Amino acid sequence: MSGKCPALLAAAAAGAAAASAAGYVAYTAAARRVEYVVIWSEGAKTGVRLARVESLDDLRAAVEERLHVEEARLFLDQLDGKPELTSTEALRGAYADPAACLQGALLLVATAGGAALGAEAAAAPRLAPVPDGPRPLPVLGNFTAYLRGGQGHPAYNLAANVFAPERRAAWGDTVVLHLPNCAAGGDTFKEAPPGMVDWAVTTCDPEVVAELLERQPDFPKLWGREAIERALQDVAGNGLFTSSTLDHDWESAHGLLPRGFNQIRIKNYYPVMLDKTRSFAAAWAAVPQGGELCEINDWLTCMTADAVVKASMGLDMGNVEAKASGRPLHKFIEAFRYALKAAIGTATVKSEFGQLAAVNPFFDGKAALAAKKAAAVKAAQEVVNELLERTRKGEIGGSGSVLSAMLNDVSPGTGDYVRLCNIYGQVMNLMIAGHETTAATLAWTLYYVATHPEVEARALAEIEAVLGDRMEPRVDDVPKLFYLEACFREALRLHPAVGTVTRDVMHDTTLKGKWFVRKGQRVDINNVALQRREDQWGGKFGDPNKYNPDRFMPGAAEETGRHPNAFNPWGFGVRACIGSQFALWEAKTFLAMILRFFKLRVPEGFGVPLPSVADGGAAPTPHHLRLRIWKRKGALESLQAAASAASPAVAPAAGGAAPAAAGAAPAAAGAAADAGGHGTPLLVLYGSNGGTCEELASALASKAASAGFAATAASLDNALKAKLPGAKAVLVVTSTYNGTPPDNAAAFAKWLPAQAAGSLSSVNFAVFGVGNSQWAQTYQAFPQQVALQLARAGANQLLEMAVGDVDGNEWMDAFDDWTREVIKALLCSYGVEPPATYKAAAGEGGGDGKDRLHLRLLGADEPGTPATVADAIARLSAAHPDDAYAMLTVLENRELQGPKSDRSTRHVQLQLPPGPAGAYTAGDHLEVMGNNDTALVAAALKLLGLKGDERVEWTTNFEDGDGAARGLGGGQKLVIILTATTALTWLVDLAAVPTRRTIVALAEACPCPPEAAALKELADEATYKDKVGGQRLTLVELLSRFRSVPVNLGAIANMLPRMGPRYYSISSSPLARPGTASISVGRVAFTTPTGRPHKGAASATIAATPVGGALVGSVRRLSSSFRLPKDPATPVIMVGPGTGVAPMMGFLQERAALAAGGAALGPAHLFFGCRSAADDFIYRAELEGYAHSGVLAGLHVAFSRDGASKVYVQDLILQQGEALWALFERGAHVYVCGDARRMAPDVRSAFKEIAKTWGGRNGAAAESWMGGLVEAKRYLEDAQRRAATAHRALRDQPGQSAVAARPGRSAGPARTRSASRPVMPSRGGHALARHALALAAAALALLLASAPAGGVARGPRRGLLADGSNSRSLLVANAAPAVDCPAGSGVPAGGGGDCAPCKRGTWSAGGPDARCRGCPEGYNTPGEGETSAAACTDCRAGYGKPADSRVRTCEPCPPGAWRNSKPGGGIKPCHACPVLTTTPGPGAKSPAACNVTLALPDDPVASALLRGLLELELGAELIGRRGLGSWNPGTKPCTWSGVVCSRGAPRVVTWVSAYFRRPPTGRLPRAWGELGPGLESLYLSTDPGVSGGANLSDASWPTEWRSLTGLKNLALRGMGVTGPLSLAALLPPNLERVDIGGSRFTSLADDVTPGALPALTQLNFQQDDDHPIGGTLPASWGALPALQTLALTNLGLTGPLPEAGFHNLTNLILPHNALSGPLPGAGFPSLKNLALPFNALSGPLPAKLPANLVFLDLSHNQLTGRLDGWELWARGRSPSGDCVDDLNLSHNQLTGPLPEAPGAWHGMFLSDNALTSTLPAAWAKWTFPEGCGGGSVYPDLSNNQLRGPLPPEWGAWSEPMQATLGWLNLTGNPLNTMLPPEWGNITNLGSLDVRSCGLQGTFPAAAWAPLRLYALGISDNPGLSGCLPRAWLEHGTELVRPTCEVPGGCWGPGVPLTDLVSGAPLDQDPLRNTDITGLCAP
Repeated sequence: MSGKCPALLAAAAAGAAAASAAGYVAYTAAARRVEYVVIWSEGAKTGVRLARVESLDDLRAAVEERLHVEEARLFLDQLDGKPELTSTEALRGAYADPAACLQGALLLVATAGGAALGAEAAAAPRLAPVPDGPRPLPVLGNFTAYLRGGQGHPAYNLAANVFAPERRAAWGDTVVLHLPNCAAGGDTFKEAPPGMVDWAVTTCDPEVVAELLERQPDFPKLWGREAIERALQDVAGNGLFTSSTLDHDWESAHGLLPRGFNQIRIKNYYPVMLDKTRSFAAAWAAVPQGGELCEINDWLTCMTADAVVKASMGLDMGNVEAKASGRPLHKFIEAFRYALKAAIGTATVKSEFGQLAAVNPFFDGKAALAAKKAAAVKAAQEVVNELLERTRKGEIGGSGSVLSAMLNDVSPGTGDYVRLCNIYGQVMNLMIAGHETTAATLAWTLYYVATHPEVEARALAEIEAVLGDRMEPRVDDVPKLFYLEACFREALRLHPAVGTVTRDVMHDTTLKGKWFVRKGQRVDINNVALQRREDQWGGKFGDPNKYNPDRFMPGAAEETGRHPNAFNPWGFGVRACIGSQFALWEAKTFLAMILRFFKLRVPEGFGVPLPSVADGGAAPTPHHLRLRIWKRKGALESLQAAASAASPAVAPAAGGAAPAAAGAAPAAAGAAADAGGHGTPLLVLYGSNGGTCEELASALASKAASAGFAATAASLDNALKAKLPGAKAVLVVTSTYNGTPPDNAAAFAKWLPAQAAGSLSSVNFAVFGVGNSQWAQTYQAFPQQVALQLARAGANQLLEMAVGDVDGNEWMDAFDDWTREVIKALLCSYGVEPPATYKAAAGEGGGDGKDRLHLRLLGADEPGTPATVADAIARLSAAHPDDAYAMLTVLENRELQGPKSDRSTRHVQLQLPPGPAGAYTAGDHLEVMGNNDTALVAAALKLLGLKGDERVEWTTNFEDGDGAARGLGGGQKLVIILTATTALTWLVDLAAVPTRRTIVALAEACPCPPEAAALKELADEATYKDKVGGQRLTLVELLSRFRSVPVNLGAIANMLPRMGPRYYSISSSPLARPGTASISVGRVAFTTPTGRPHKGAASATIAATPVGGALVGSVRRLSSSFRLPKDPATPVIMVGPGTGVAPMMGFLQERAALAAGGAALGPAHLFFGCRSAADDFIYRAELEGYAHSGVLAGLHVAFSRDGASKVYVQDLILQQGEALWALFERGAHVYVCGDARRMAPDVRSAFKEIAKTWGGRNGAAAESWMGGLVEAKRYLEDAQRRAATAHRALRDQPGQSAVAARPGRSAGPARTRSASRPVMPSRGGHALARHALALAAAALALLLASAPAGGVARGPRRGLLADGSNSRSLLVANAAPAVDCPAGSGVPAGGGGDCAPCKRGTWSAGGPDARCRGCPEGYNTPGEGETSAAACTDCRAGYGKPADSRVRTCEPCPPGAWRNSKPGGGIKPCHACPVLTTTPGPGAKSPAACNVTLALPDDPVASALLRGLLELELGAELIGRRGLGSWNPGTKPCTWSGVVCSRGAPRVVTWVSAYFRRPPTGRLPRAWGELGPGLESLYLSTDPGVSGGANLSDASWPTEWRSLTGLKNLALRGMGVTGPLSLAALLPPNLERVDIGGSRFTSLADDVTPGALPALTQLNFQQDDDHPIGGTLPASWGALPALQTLALTNLGLTGPLPEAGFHNLTNLILPHNALSGPLPGAGFPSLKNLALPFNALSGPLPAKLPANLVFLDLSHNQLTGRLDGWELWARGRSPSGDCVDDLNLSHNQLTGPLPEAPGAWHGMFLSDNALTSTLPAAWAKWTFPEGCGGGSVYPDLSNNQLRGPLPPEWGAWSEPMQATLGWLNLTGNPLNTMLPPEWGNITNLGSLDVRSCGLQGTFPAAAWAPLRLYALGISDNPGLSGCLPRAWLEHGTELVRPTCEVPGGCWGPGVPLTDLVSGAPLDQDPLRNTDITGLCAP
């Protein structure tokens, strides 16, 4: 792949950066003037192509310019131990000497500033091409690897031929195969190296799959390069499966369709799955016992097609019922199946119209097939159109259906609707991927279960264990069917529905860090070989080619160390199957019922089926699978009962049923009307990426409808269409994405800030934010922005913003509370009454009337034995195994702190449960359920008057899942009996501080007026903070003071939050100690101001649990990238002070285990911080051991108490800056764990400082660099999760306000962060600002409350860690007497009673408790004296970039720049507008402000370029999607997507290249005529798959282009150019090359005048198929003086050809015309290559042809005559000295004998004539003239009248001869002779086809044994007997099938000789009609 030079590669790799190398340059040259490639060294490895150069100086200049370096120094490393060339003289000599490259290509390394090459770079391994696989055949390449093998399917053949163990041992897991002419067209390939697209990288290596996954932008999936892909797209449209990742249609649909298959939707679809499986089982139940069922594959496709269409679109096609009754299937299925057959090529004339039609010469089979395909596509389109119309009318589907989403929703990914014409393609793709693949895998599963009784027995045992006596599974049963899932996955492993997954090389780059791959190459992942690798799937599970479901049982992958990418059936990355979970649920439901109902076996004599597509469909199924079935006991009765009791939810509905989850909002509106509601309009808006907020909004709309509102739900972006200003009431439920809006709220986020103040004054609103507080910096950022901006625009806020923290377990409770409160507020605000049904359900007046926790004391006479904690956990786990807790045995519990430390940190090793519940990865978390201290429980029992042994009935999940917490008992309603002690210990958080709302409720219930008044006083905001929150007062303590308040167990339980788990980072790796995990726990213990000893609910329990005891907990596998790099050689930087080192310990264990297994580790550095080496240097011995062993390259420990000054981890990071920067340049990954509020930001700042100091970046560039690391997932923080520990530590400290408690860990109502109470609209923004600062205020309160009286408190400056350690000190003044400071004047200063002004960046609202408040993250700060948060301005969009991350002031963007607010980690820098556009005014927020209709005012050339794009009506799209790059005003060239501006001024456009993925609709750009003489090349092309090419409204030729006098190269492909074809009128005068394809010219003009177009050398016109012109070849064109190549295709030309004039023409190519002769003669003296196939030539072979002709193709004409005596036969050279090449006279009417004398042609194609004679013996002397090179002859003499005997002299046609015999095709000739034994000496003979030749006698096995045949066709020779040489087994010889009909010979697909030996069933006998018995004995 390096031109004509093999490999001479320099020592360069990514490590070159260590020596200041800017990049390394591959110079892939045979000599000068060739391309070379730059690969950046800073991790990206992106290939950049450069122009050709003439000298070493030009090369150096190009490198310097492209790499932006000065004084580049070039290096050349030579092979064979030769010294490195470094001097300019040596390099110039090597460059100028052609011999220097005769043996290889040059790979140059460039360094900046003349620096020397570093040792690391010099020693780095050489890049190499991907290794070669099997040797390719001439012409066919490696296609035979797919075609031969007898495996039934190309992917299986390839796996056997290339990746069988013995083959992989020869060439490896990744090879390159030659697949000639396999791809063409497309933006990606037009600049690819010539022929590169024909070389495919093929792999079965999971590491390669992992790299493709990690580098998806470098290796996208591109569709349409292969013929079958284009054929599929032709019938299936541009859908998710059949389109490119870069395609706009794919991007739009991919933003919507996955939502239809999320987990919530799948469970809602379950009734559909169950209903369809019942119908299926009922149909099979009609078969007699032991009866045989055929067409199993068809049955299964009916089932899966019905299920996916009904679930996702609401239409029940009824195919299962139709097949059962013998009725025709739904017309869509019939149309779909035929269209698919036509696309993949399995539809033939014989299969569709019968044998008679196939042999009828008057039947146009091709036209009939095309018509049937068109009819099928039309029928499918009609069905889809009908579905769309019915969905639009509301007859089927509903708002939740996939069709409704495509019709009505804007894609979050693109902001566009799915194009209406694209919906058909998406539906067709849904059918292919949604039912074909599932049906195929179910068929294989049934086959394996039927042939493996032991598998069937285990499956039945699991079904019985889960279902009990039931015959049908329930929805909660499906996740428990582990073995059934394993059965399905194992069948999918052996038979992947998609045998090959493809990716494409987007640009020249590297693979696995050692191979060089080129732009245009395809990477094929062979899933068959990948999923049968011995090292991944063998071992204890046996032969990887055998079926064993145990491979997929829980824990199997971890136990065997299986690579996570060794199983790849669903695809990966952004192209992963969106319906994989739907398929699993459907399959498990189906298998559970079918195996429960039926016993299955295969019929006798049914062998091992081959994978086949013969039964229809795209996924290979078991060939013609048949089964015998027996009904099991109870099957019929169950089916009859189910049929009689079928509920409307699953019964077929007229017109199709709606999906279960669909239509929530419309249904809600209807419910309001039906219930007689008031009908007040209510708009419920959501912003949602994953669908959670969308589901919440749907539920909210339903609940509001039940209260009488006419509620509708829509996304925030769709609200813009709903005319939000006209709405009266708006409720918003939204999340945030890294601080930015969700995808379907992006347009709303841009629209809202632009609304004028007061414009939304008629709107009443409330906001509920959903977020994860672990992401502290961006938590609730977008919900806050929505609330602030709505209030700013004048909207009235009904309630303060409430939030749900999904990191906690009660976030649904918070949502439920808010829902009830906001509905109350709405009813009150509008003065309306809810329906009576709502009052009855919710309690009079709309109260909630529900208990959170249902506990009931049992009477003495009621039965029931209390369960132990272990028994209760076991019951809960059995009822809800997906998310269950388990009893975790403590294996080790030891102290980590030093003996003199006053703190405690425990290392605890725990035994994990078996199976998936105990599976984890280093970086995951363990949740441990806390419980109450015994003293608290005793106090509560005393208060209630209980002893503790009373029996309590606990009804779990009392609210039916509505707000169930992540505590014990969620997910399943059970009744469990506990003791009162157990219930109070485990179910409620007795240590929680009661909320103000709880205290108000207690006051209202208190019968004693003085105590009631005292309680009301405590509920006052100021008193509450001091007397309740500040004192850490518990509910039990409070009630003990107010004994008149009536209480009982149930009341107390429902006033307190549920006890929830605590989360701990796992500090171990499963590789080190499987089945166990360890955690590091800091114990929390202190005394509250009331004197109550407080112990942490979890930490105290963990610390006190001895070895052998048990904790309640579970593994928490969070979706996270906090994982070690897949490549262990990647450098790692870890930062983990205190217990933040826990996940790093897991990483280090994993690295140690990998190293023990032989892996090469990259350097790892750990930065650890603690107070003292003697006290809290936890894990010291382990860490120093890792450093000693090399697992750690550097251990850096910061002690904050051991030295004169305090040192922190960020200080050590700065000290190691130079070394760390070197690691970053090698692709290092950073992991940070610890305090998210202080440490993590400081660490980030330290790394950015390193980028400035050692990376030479300024502040903005360092910020951008950090953002890039985050986006690339190379900078990962677990700090946000560790923040949970810090928050709990704050909550557990004395004097801490309850407001600062971690959401979900404190009192129930306080979960919403603010009491949900009505407020005055004018205060909405102020209330939200208070909410945003609550946590910071609480921390300040803690410091003040902890200060000693009259003194100074020394507290943590950078926050308290969970272990109590603190960082740098901070002086905080003691609280002073209250001073009432006016708003804006500051805060009480203390001492003198003055007001101290707030510093710039904060503001004060005034009052005696005034505080200086900051603005939210990402907002700039106000000036001094500001009084409210209204002064906070968003820095994220339009107002500049933060100038200081701590003060957060905004630095305005410069003029002409705008603020980017897209998601992506960190605040983006300012960006300029694209070139050719005007710049925005100050404050612009997006590139939309850039005016694309105007050009740069001082550049008329650029103006013309832009106006031309707009003429094509694609200008804006091109600008927006590709960008216009940077316009450099200096001397360097500027670029724009194929437009290159030359040096100098004024600028000149030298070439324009544009490829249109969709056809342009405007006109050819007239404005480009203004580009002037500097334009040299113009290339416009449309996708060749676009029907009709471009659809220009004006396709006439622009006469303005004649002014382009410098234009040399013109190519217009598929642009539909019309008008007369007049060279004189159309073409600019100085053209050299013209290529116009897909044209629609109307006439052919003969109007070239002498001297015109003097430089034109190449002229190629290809007319559109339906627009032939006619006429003759214009004679005046012969006057073109420089014309060398003339190609005119499909113009309909007739004869005769001109007799003279074309003196310089060397290539004349006129296929697919109507020429009748005569052929060119003396009038074409320079003609060398003549191709006139598919014309109407007749008569004898021409006697005279041009003297210099060396290539002739006259095939597919009607020529007659004889070859013997023909002048051209004996030609070896032309008079000009050129060697003859190929002669093609096939498909004519030639007669007579073959010439006796040998010729000199290479390719000799004479098939399908009437030649007679024997094979001339003299042909064995075939030679090529001297100087014409060696090589082989390839005679195709098939289908003539040649006769025997065969010449034995041909045995001398062997290696010593100059011309060897490569392959020979004699099939179809009446030879009637014996095979000569002498032919066994033709050692180079690769393929021989002698089928149907009347051969006789015995096969010469012994004599022919030395032959190395690839293929032998020998069938249909009845007189031939004997055996074949057994020696051929070693050579991989295959036998051609008898029906192979490939023109020009058939060398595959063949039957391997091994199949003859093994007796494997063959679909065709390759020895048919012969007496050959097999292989000869040795």
